[in-house]
Amino acid sequence: MQQIKIQGLTVKKKQQKILKDVTYLFTSNNNYLINGKNGSGKSTLIKQIVLFIRKEKVLSVGYFNQKAILLKNSSLMIQINKILLKEEEELFYTYLSKFENINIEAKFNELSGGQKQLIMLLIILAKKRDIYILDEPFNNLSIKRIEILKTIIDSKQWVIIVDHRGEYKNNKKFKILTLESGKINE
Repeated sequence: MQQIKIQGLTVKKKQQKILKDVTYLFTSNNNYLINGKNGSGKSTLIKQIVLFIRKEKVLSVGYFNQKAILLKNSSLMIQINKILLKEEEELFYTYLSKFENINIEAKFNELSGGQKQLIMLLIILAKKRDIYILDEPFNNLSIKRIEILKTIIDSKQWVIIVDHRGEYKNNKKFKILTLESGKINE
């Protein structure tokens, strides 16, 4: 079993503590939903987890940051061929085939915000990683696309999701963690 141990994590922004002495053990036999009010430190927490993973270099991480746009303004198909290994590319296209109305010949800037987000998520989820950390993966997506995306996410072994919408609140596969006053509550 793999694990990520966060111990005594405190993060300040502008003299205010966002996270206060956070200690938690994330294990690979669980998936996690992190929720809380706006500004409670959810995104800050997962950024710190990703930094920790990358620094320690013991796990591979698929990280979706809601602000990240990695693709250039050229054909999606050409870019995907450059980004993904052959087996990852096949998985990407399998995932993509579940969704309607995405023109793979289009340039990235021709897509809607939701389509861009979906493409970025599918690229990340097609890569073989030890853990997937997804910050607000359902923003800008229709209910139908969310339901399809959830089936893909559910197929992954170890996932940490930040979600305001509560898409996983009733999913028994996910341990629900709430950030309040800079601390994690189960």
